Amino acid sequence: MRWKFSILVLVITTLACNLGAPSQIVQEAVPSPTLDTSPVTETPTPYIVPVQPTPLPTDTFTPFPLPAGNNPLVGENRIQFAHGGTWAEVGTHLEENKEIRYVLSAMKGQVMGVSVRQSWPFTIEVLSASGSLTDPGVEHPFWHGTLPTTGDYTIIVKTYVTGDFTLRVSINLPGQTYQYFDYESPQQTATLRYSDEFAPTTYLPAGDFKGSPSLVLQFIRPDFYSPITNLSEAYFLYSERNDAQTVATCTQPLPQLETVTGQKTINGYVFTQSEAFGVAAGNNYDQIIYRTVYNSICYEAVFYMHSGNIGNYAPGAVVEFDRDALVQKFEGILATFTVQ
Repeated sequence: MRWKFSILVLVITTLACNLGAPSQIVQEAVPSPTLDTSPVTETPTPYIVPVQPTPLPTDTFTPFPLPAGNNPLVGENRIQFAHGGTWAEVGTHLEENKEIRYVLSAMKGQVMGVSVRQSWPFTIEVLSASGSLTDPGVEHPFWHGTLPTTGDYTIIVKTYVTGDFTLRVSINLPGQTYQYFDYESPQQTATLRYSDEFAPTTYLPAGDFKGSPSLVLQFIRPDFYSPITNLSEAYFLYSERNDAQTVATCTQPLPQLETVTGQKTINGYVFTQSEAFGVAAGNNYDQIIYRTVYNSICYEAVFYMHSGNIGNYAPGAVVEFDRDALVQKFEGILATFTVQ
C-alpha cells in the first residue's frame, strides 16, 4: 500500500511541475537602430537651395530668400553633396566689391562645373592646391573643366554690385563626362534636357524674341571663349506663348530682323528655322531661331551667339570660335524637346 501511495505522490509532483513551467518562446533577434552621433553644424546663412540626390535632377528656379534644407554647407563654407548627389546650389548676399569663399573636395579627373545664376557682375575664381584653374586676366561668372588633382578646391565668388547670388556647383561621377538636368516649362506643357556644359541664368541677353524666355541657359565651357577665341557669350533661350495673335504668326520671322531658312523635323516636331545677324561697334550678334505650333501653343528656341569681329583683334591673338561645334551643342538640347 505504501508503494502505491509513493507512486501517486510522484505523479502529482510531476504534473505540478509541468503545469507551472512557462512555455519556451523563440524570438528572432531584432537589430538595434544605429544612431548617427556625429555633430550637426547648423548654418542659418548663407541661404541654401535644396539638393537633389540624383544625377538627373529637375531644374527649379527659386527666387531669394531661399529656404535652408538638406544643407550642403558645413564649417568653413565647405560644400558637401547629399549622398548620391552630384550637384548643389548655395547662395547668400554680398556687398559691392566683396567676396566669399567656398571649399569642396573632389578627385583627379572628375569634371566640375561652376556658375553664378545671376551672371555678371558676379564673377568666380577656382583654385586648386597648386594654383588657379581660372584665367586671372579674365572675369567670367562660370568655369567648367577637368580637375587636375585629388583634394580640396576653393571657389571664390566676387561682385561689383550689392546683391544676392546663387552658385551652382556640379561634379560628375568618376569616368562620367556629362551629367544632365531635366527642365519642365512653368505651364507643364513641354520638357527639355541639358548637359552640365550649360547652366541656368537669370540674365537675359539683348535680343528680339516672340515670347519672354522661361529658360535661359548660358554655355559655360571657358575653352570656347575669349581670350582663346572671339566668343563673348552664348545662350540657349526657350519660351512658349498661347495668345491667339502669337500662335497665328508663330512661325513667321520678325519683320526686318530675321530670314526664314527652312524647316527641320526635330524629335518628331516640325520647326520653322529662321536666322538673324546683326553688327554693332565691332560686335557680331548671331541667332538661330526655331519655332513650332503644337496644341495651340507657340514654342520658340533661340541659339544666341555674341562674338567680337575677328578683324578687330591683333593677328594671331585669338581664333574664330567653333560655331559649328557650338550649334551642335545647342541642337543637342532642342533634340530633347517633348510636348507633354
